[in-house]
Amino acid sequence: MPRTARIALITAGLTVLAAAGLDLGLRFLLPQGYRATYASGSGWAVPDSVLGCVPAPGTDARVECPEFSFRFRISRQGFRDRVLHTPGAHPDSLRVLLVGDSFTFGAGNEYEEIWPVRFEARLREVRPDADVVKAGVLGYDTRTEVLYLERLLPVYRPDVVVLGFLPNDLFTNRPLDAAEPATTGGASILQTIRGLQMGRLASRILLGIDPLYERIYLMTPRRQYYRTPWPPHAADQAAVTRALLRRAHELCRSYGAAFLVLSIPQEFQVLAAGRGDRWDGIDPVRIDTAMGAFAEAEGFPWIPTLPALAAAYRDHGPRLYYRSDGHLAPAGNRQVAEVVFREFMARYPEIAGAEGAEAGGPPPQ
Repeated sequence: MPRTARIALITAGLTVLAAAGLDLGLRFLLPQGYRATYASGSGWAVPDSVLGCVPAPGTDARVECPEFSFRFRISRQGFRDRVLHTPGAHPDSLRVLLVGDSFTFGAGNEYEEIWPVRFEARLREVRPDADVVKAGVLGYDTRTEVLYLERLLPVYRPDVVVLGFLPNDLFTNRPLDAAEPATTGGASILQTIRGLQMGRLASRILLGIDPLYERIYLMTPRRQYYRTPWPPHAADQAAVTRALLRRAHELCRSYGAAFLVLSIPQEFQVLAAGRGDRWDGIDPVRIDTAMGAFAEAEGFPWIPTLPALAAAYRDHGPRLYYRSDGHLAPAGNRQVAEVVFREFMARYPEIAGAEGAEAGGPPPQ
């Protein structure tokens, strides 16, 4: 073997060994992934033939990663909730059912910090008898939430249902009668790199730069959902989502419950709207505009939280999201809770009580 080839081979080998050593060091000294420790139970979910999975009652776990550490407990009714809710009719109280995904579950946050708990506290200022059922589940989308509603509505008979919606629901939603999707192949090279400790650390550093984060986001397939008009695939997914929301509304009406959709943006939208950044054909409020018009035509409220979150970002408030993880941080949860409370009081004064018209004040800090 020529001398130059041997030197190149040795150099490559040493580089690989150094990278492996650095990755191993990060794994033990500064781990970049998620670590779950269970004080009770061995996993957060159990299989379900209809929903895929449901939270495992009795789970007590702590999840840690570089951006946060939080503990969650699952009640024996299967909710991240400290209250047990009496099934059946409840004429002497106000019951609100919250359904949604990990943003409604409160991933990344301690129980007292999540928007459902903060909303409940605000609501009880004017309705001490308010009973808020917190039924957010990690990994759910609109389709799964509609199926979950079919199960929860006859049991808990809420007065109002709030369905949490995120743009990623558009990406994954399928018709109610769709078969389970086929599994995909192996991980891409980029996914493999990001799976390494060094890749995760580098990704977290780069994503912490706001303009770069926006650019990286727009390099993903999610870009199509902010285009006007929607490309064919995005338009098809929007049609599926509209059918699911229509079904959710019909279900709530059949049980005498008011229905509203709470729209929580992804951080890309907050940064773009807050910074005033513009790209040809890209509109960060595209989803709220289109789906809000649909909701108005169908007769249920669509509550966007993007304006409040963008204003909070623009005013140089604290971090609203965990940048690498993507979930709301405590400050973001506070903003969302205040929007829900104000809209709830404005839209349902006869349910919330006469005091609702005067309930307000600045968002809790």
